Amino acid sequence: MSLIPSVYVHRLYEISVPKIKEKGIRLLFLDYDNLLVKHGSDDMDERTAAWLNEVRGAGILTVILSNNVKGRSSDFAKRHGIPVYAFSIKPLPHNYYRAMKAYGCGKKECLAVGDTVVTDVFGAHAAGICSVLCDPLSGKDNFFGSVFRLGEKMVLALWKKKGVFERGAYYGKEDLQV
Repeated sequence: MSLIPSVYVHRLYEISVPKIKEKGIRLLFLDYDNLLVKHGSDDMDERTAAWLNEVRGAGILTVILSNNVKGRSSDFAKRHGIPVYAFSIKPLPHNYYRAMKAYGCGKKECLAVGDTVVTDVFGAHAAGICSVLCDPLSGKDNFFGSVFRLGEKMVLALWKKKGVFERGAYYGKEDLQV
């Protein structure tokens, strides 16, 4: 199990919907804070909203998997017609499995997208799912997010020193390597 993302892009909308459809992706797991919306906001930017509409138009199911408690993420999900698994306790994989079972999808038919290595990437890989890491939309996080970011900074500094992974050195967008 790896903390290194399968693909690394700057923003969610850089992921090619035709390519993930071509790869057989039927279920897309999306984080909420700092991926779909900036932390503390409930509004998606226009490019993210357009990309999400393209995903739906392609027949790909979307699920929000968030470590937030019910409330903001659930209200957002309801407004946008997206199922949400709040308080997912990522990186634990149980809600990935629950959603795969609920939607009848196998691991190879799923893709998880998030903005943190420790929760999103590791959680996806713990569930046997490929991951896409995006840069966070803002530098703000809740308390627990800040704790995970601190751990992530240490891991990223070590990886950069060893030449394994570096923030801003994007890869995989061309073929998604999923």
